[in-house]
Amino acid sequence: MILSLGSWRGLEENGFVVGKVKTYIKTRQVQTIESLNTALKRFTENEIAVELKQRYDISKESFAQFGNFVELFAQPLTDIHLRSDLENEIEPNNRVAYTYLFGFVALFVTIIACINFVNLSTARSASRAKEVGVRKVVGAMNHKLIFQFLFESYLYTLLSVGLSFLVLVLCLLPFNLVTDKALSLSDLLQPTLLWVILLYILFIGLFAGAYPAFFLTYLSPSQILRGSLRSGVTSHRVRNVLVGFQFVISIALMIATLVVNDQMNYLQEKEYGFNEDRVLNILHAVNLGSRASAFVEQVSKIAGVESASFANRLPPNVDGEVLVMHNDQRKQYLMRLYEMDAAHLKTMGYAMARGRFFTGDSSDFHSIILNQTAADELNIRDTAQQTVSVFTQPNVATTFKLIGIVRDFHFRAANYPIEPLVLLQSRAPNLELAVRVAPDKVSDAISSISRLWNDFSGGAPFEYSWVKDNFRKSYQHQARVREVLLLFTIVAVALAALGVLGLAAYAAEHRSKEVGIRKALGAQRLQIVAMISKDFALLVGVAFLVTAPVAWILMELWLQQFPYHVNVSWWSILAAGFVTVAITFAAVSSQALKAASVDPVKSLKTE
Repeated sequence: MILSLGSWRGLEENGFVVGKVKTYIKTRQVQTIESLNTALKRFTENEIAVELKQRYDISKESFAQFGNFVELFAQPLTDIHLRSDLENEIEPNNRVAYTYLFGFVALFVTIIACINFVNLSTARSASRAKEVGVRKVVGAMNHKLIFQFLFESYLYTLLSVGLSFLVLVLCLLPFNLVTDKALSLSDLLQPTLLWVILLYILFIGLFAGAYPAFFLTYLSPSQILRGSLRSGVTSHRVRNVLVGFQFVISIALMIATLVVNDQMNYLQEKEYGFNEDRVLNILHAVNLGSRASAFVEQVSKIAGVESASFANRLPPNVDGEVLVMHNDQRKQYLMRLYEMDAAHLKTMGYAMARGRFFTGDSSDFHSIILNQTAADELNIRDTAQQTVSVFTQPNVATTFKLIGIVRDFHFRAANYPIEPLVLLQSRAPNLELAVRVAPDKVSDAISSISRLWNDFSGGAPFEYSWVKDNFRKSYQHQARVREVLLLFTIVAVALAALGVLGLAAYAAEHRSKEVGIRKALGAQRLQIVAMISKDFALLVGVAFLVTAPVAWILMELWLQQFPYHVNVSWWSILAAGFVTVAITFAAVSSQALKAASVDPVKSLKTE
């Protein structure tokens, strides 16, 4: 819907301090943001500072000294979606940091797949070495052998890319549902992305095929065919480093996923300082007009309705602002404004720390309540004989009698700290309606309220939500991060397990004669399993000791962005290590048991 500013109530007020509109600027020529913001800063000094003095009798310096902020600044339109963390955007923004995070995680998952390919290639290099030796004896040139190995690597990469597009088509719909996007295949097949995929193919193919291509082809045929190569080629150093790196990535992703999950559970289960259960948030209450009081009276009589009240906005969307001044001081503070009727305390379940709540008496239209944070900001310890001035209009400071201090509660999402809050009694109707419903009458109560709404609202739509769900919606972005990170972790751990399984199979096959001799000499199955597993167990242990402290520090830094957060728990670290050990042991022991079950006669008969 497009409307002129003059047709929308509340936007007719002029002034630069009024923050109800967004301003879009098209520059005459390309300018840097820095130069534009420098000009806006001068503009702030010339215009906003003067307006602050005229409206509120305060200088810009004093205003800032008390912790307030009024400034004009510019940002590119294309930066808003990923790089803006401001309030009242048209829609909730994402964060570019998460985009980079998922990009790096995807890269690490790809590296794990490459490591598996390199490990299995080097494990097979001894058998491929004789092929290389024979080819070189009959005249094959190095560059042709290099081409052969790289061609095999690129063939696997191209096949993988083709299969990935098939998976992409199948998974696009569930991906859109998880991430709340509307991507189509045509969006992903842009020229830029296709170039990136081409470069990706070139890099992955070279990375995966470089070791066998350049190591084996430059060995001398005599060294290969005499068999003196075997001990060198089968050296475990390169593979151990690569397998260890797989474990590092897998353990780090598991720790990150567990910590993110703990933080999300904490936010969703956190106490908000009031009873948010079973509170309906009904919108468009302003359409009730003069029938608002009658509507609330009728709603209160509905079976299952415990209480109903009006407010300007309900938590977690209380976003009004007002300048406040304690009359014993000459300091002005910018605080949040929460307007309501006298029944709001009962409806929402707020708790008073000192004093009383509004009674509905006409005298309370000149009374004020502060939350504990606001009282501390104004250095108020008691409600007796206290007055607070509020700039309800430009150049007009209305004095209110302080009647109470309410206990702090979250009126915004717990992603934000609790701010100073001013509570005023307002005349109905206001913008929204809160209705507390009995637990066993929810469905019937909503149906009855809907019928009443149709009779009283003059055709306005009946739209409602639950206050508790509104809090949960404010964490949707973090919830999506958790879901996507969990998916990446499962894929990474599965790939690492497949790689370990392949190497364990190779190790068991390579040491089959050693296993046969040990069995002939009386070794038990568990001893053979332990023998084959100990190298992998050592790699897991080293990877865990390297990864755990680094992941701990990084996740603690990530948690610092939340004013209320959990700490990285020791069980998350140990759980990641335990899962890695369990998966590794399952993969290795399955192959070790298979090798230990072979009759020694079969493994030794060729000697």
